[in-house]
Amino acid sequence: MIVVIDCNVIVSAGVSDGFVRRVLRRIIAEHEIIITADIVDEYAKVALYSKFSSQVSANIQSAIADVEGCAVLIEAVPCGIESPDPSDAPYIDAAIAGEADYLITGNLKHFPDGTYGNVRVIGVRGFAELAGMVSL
Repeated sequence: MIVVIDCNVIVSAGVSDGFVRRVLRRIIAEHEIIITADIVDEYAKVALYSKFSSQVSANIQSAIADVEGCAVLIEAVPCGIESPDPSDAPYIDAAIAGEADYLITGNLKHFPDGTYGNVRVIGVRGFAELAGMVSL
């Protein structure tokens, strides 16, 4: 499957060595990830937030490096779809431009339509179940 990963998923994977980190590792190993320069910039900016300890920041940066190491970098143009959080627009744009199957997020409320074009917005647990990762 082709996926776009919202920044909050990367952060969750960096904060705790739990379910989200295990799912992210499987996504990296088994699926095609789409990113854009805007998404990479947001990942990097968020990793440096002062609210994170140096260890959490390092974990987030490691997760970003893992994603960048296997992701397909594309250029996306704004598609004009709005979200309650304007910072989520690049994720929708990337998902549509990259013909992703799923946009994986921890903030489903930021994507109230649930589907944008052919892209389905799904939570981490929902994606894990759909992709057969239930034993994580």
